[in-house]
Amino acid sequence: MPKSKNKIPSIKMEFDIETMDIISTMSFSEERAFSEFIDNSIQSYYDHKKFLKKNNSNYRLIIEIITDKDIITVKDNAGGIHNDDWERAFKVGRINPDPESKNEFGIGMKYAAIWMSPMWSLFTRAVGENFSKSVLIDQKKLVKNKNNVLEPIINSIKTKKTFTSIILKNVNHPINRSIPRISTNLSSTFRKYVNNKDIEIRIGTTKKTEKIVWEPPEIQKSISVHDYLYKKNKPKKETWRININFNFGTRKKCKVEGWIGILAKGDT
Repeated sequence: MPKSKNKIPSIKMEFDIETMDIISTMSFSEERAFSEFIDNSIQSYYDHKKFLKKNNSNYRLIIEIITDKDIITVKDNAGGIHNDDWERAFKVGRINPDPESKNEFGIGMKYAAIWMSPMWSLFTRAVGENFSKSVLIDQKKLVKNKNNVLEPIINSIKTKKTFTSIILKNVNHPINRSIPRISTNLSSTFRKYVNNKDIEIRIGTTKKTEKIVWEPPEIQKSISVHDYLYKKNKPKKETWRININFNFGTRKKCKVEGWIGILAKGDT
């Protein structure tokens, strides 16, 4: 585990301040934006899984998306953002040096936050650190002051729990009426994780959040092609699904795993 440093680097938003206006109008979707935050939380969990479970045998990763009118909070109880990763976390285009990283490019959080909100803040306490850090990105203030360097705020903290919380204010894209659709799409995107007993993703309002779960689709069952062509007296029905698992690319390092099938009911 890396040692904590007393001095936290300042953050430089490495694109023109005016570019933020362009980002906020880009073609994107709420579920894709949330996917970037969730992706980071899951990566942090796997990076510090041994430590988190060692300190709490009942530990589960919990990620929550909570909306309250024009404020959205995305928070987790993962391993936080350590000082060693602080600058990289805010630099657009900086690739995660870990080849086993689950978030491939590491550029999504910044774009997603700017797309969703002109004013957002991040709070975190990381594994191995006895303080929390926070930073506020206020687009209007940055433009007015013509300054793209942000100084983090350091606070002493008593709790030993680690976390990251992103608060999006005056959101450009309120989600109050879109929660069911977003939940369904996120359940598909993170189907590998939402049914995992160690990971829970929730979405809702300040009054109530609900766990996101993925229900496998019903697969079509019908007469096999062979029995149909040869007009069998008692044709058998088969499930129209096949599993796939193969490697490709340089030295076969890229892997494809999953299944292909025909749904019992079409879904567009």
